[in-house]
Amino acid sequence: MIRKTGTAAVVLAVLLAGSSAAQILTETPPQVRTLPEAEQVERELATARFRLGPVRLAPFLRLDDFGWTNNAFLSSDGEVDDVTASLSLGARLYLPVGRKVVFRGLVAPAYDWYDKAESLRGWGGTYSGEVLGLLNRLTVGGGAERTSRISATSSEIGRDVQNETTRGFARGEVKVLDRFSVYAGAERATTRIEDQSLATPGLSPVSLLDRTETAYRAGVRYAYSSALSVGAMVERVEARFEREAVFRDNDVRGTLLVVRYDRERFYLEGTAGIREGRPVRTSELYPEFRAGTYGYFASFFVTKRLELQVLGSRRPEAALFLDNPYYFETRNGARLRLALGRRLAVRALADIGSNRYVNPVIETETETIVVRRDATRQWGGGFDFRVSRAVSVGLTVTKQDFDSNIGFYDREVVRVTGGLSVTADFGREERR
Repeated sequence: MIRKTGTAAVVLAVLLAGSSAAQILTETPPQVRTLPEAEQVERELATARFRLGPVRLAPFLRLDDFGWTNNAFLSSDGEVDDVTASLSLGARLYLPVGRKVVFRGLVAPAYDWYDKAESLRGWGGTYSGEVLGLLNRLTVGGGAERTSRISATSSEIGRDVQNETTRGFARGEVKVLDRFSVYAGAERATTRIEDQSLATPGLSPVSLLDRTETAYRAGVRYAYSSALSVGAMVERVEARFEREAVFRDNDVRGTLLVVRYDRERFYLEGTAGIREGRPVRTSELYPEFRAGTYGYFASFFVTKRLELQVLGSRRPEAALFLDNPYYFETRNGARLRLALGRRLAVRALADIGSNRYVNPVIETETETIVVRRDATRQWGGGFDFRVSRAVSVGLTVTKQDFDSNIGFYDREVVRVTGGLSVTADFGREERR
């Protein structure tokens, strides 16, 4: 076990682009190809073929995370195997107003189920609404979203907890020249986290992450062609916590480069730059940082049937570990997908990385001062099978190892998860 050095207060950094549903700035690109806003809306409207008056609907049914894990609470102190499932039934809604404005919404109630971990059972879901204006040289939009789901807080905690997020946002981009545009946006999110399972020794309760974050960003973008665009962005994130605010409130500023390249066989999206973090009130437990961060996703079709993906990120994450306000999480990995005909595809994945903490603590077993370092490894594989244009099933098996220089925090997790997706997209699929 570990004992703390210094005050009992634990300082928490702003969450920048981690796994928690509440993080409002994500520099890691989505792990799929994305479309420009206008093209995305056009495709969504084309596939939303059901109508309720003027509203177009795209209903769906998803059974996710149906499977087994050997360590439901993701702890090193004994393993608890469990069977899990998550069922979501809902619809995406679209209301076009003329040719330039569209209202988009999502209604997706969900139920999360665990066989043994009864505290993780419950209703939740995602509900959102957005208005988007696609004018001649101006794209502008705003909306709100509320999400309540069982999900992981971060790689430090690992185990699933109840996450509830309410957020609002507004953004706009204007073309100054044919190839040059400027954009700006603001976002505000409130997070509430609840964990009814046993707390991990040496870590503060996850409810200390309850907070309100406000982000402002602005940047420029230059399109060399329809395939390639580059840009630069500045941002400011203000994090204000519900508990121990005097120690944990902080501001983070960032300056980032942004690139996007999109061709049929090769796709790349990424960011890289510098972030600086400071506590609102001076605290010895919150060392200021100035560090490089990045996030990237690339997809390359080696052949028509074989796709190689590489992805990674480096970013600061809030820490609940003793006397550590944050750690730097680094992940890099690869994915392979091989299509075996029109319906079946097999997948393989591998990731390596680390969590590097910032403040030393005393390791009680050896009575030595150490700075915690966790090495992470994950590998696995699975398959996807398309039953029809609207129905698909899949199965994934993964093994994840955490090897810490403080042995108490070593852990190994094996997951077997399956999924079923039923959508109302019966149109002919387009290969990009």
